[in-house]
Amino acid sequence: MQQRNGQSAPGALAGDSAPLRARLGMARSCPTIRLLKEPTRRIRFLSQAQALTLLRELPPHLREMATFALATGLRAANVTGLIWDQVDLSRKLAWVHPDQAKARKATAVPLNDMAMRVIMARQAGILCTCSRIWESLSSRSARGLGTSL
Repeated sequence: MQQRNGQSAPGALAGDSAPLRARLGMARSCPTIRLLKEPTRRIRFLSQAQALTLLRELPPHLREMATFALATGLRAANVTGLIWDQVDLSRKLAWVHPDQAKARKATAVPLNDMAMRVIMARQAGILCTCSRIWESLSSRSARGLGTSL
C-alpha cells in the first residue's frame, strides 16, 4: 500500500478495500464504507537545476525538442506531433487540436522567448519542406523524448 505522510494514499486504500466492498455488496444489509477522495491529478515541476541537468544529459538530437517541451509544458506526444500549420510565429502561439490532446479539447499554447528561439532556429535549419517540426528525427529517437521528460 502506498504511504503518504505515514498514512495510506486514498487510491491505495480504495484498491485494497475493493474485495471487502464486493463481499459486503452481496450481503442483504451492509454498512456504508466512505472512501477518501483521490487527488484528480499529479502535479510535478522540475527545478531549474533539474531541467539544466536533463538538457545537459540528453543527446544533441533530442536537446532542442526537450527545450521546447520544457518551455511550453506540452506533452512529449504533442511536441513530436506538432506541425508547422499549428504554429503562428507572429502571434507567438501554437495550438494542439482536440484529437491530439489528452483531454480532447483544443489547447492554445503561448510561446515564451525560449520556445520562440527554439522554433525560429528550427525553422532556419530546415532543409526540407517537412510538415512536422521535428520531421528529420527518426521515430525511434523521438520516442526517447517521452521517456526523458
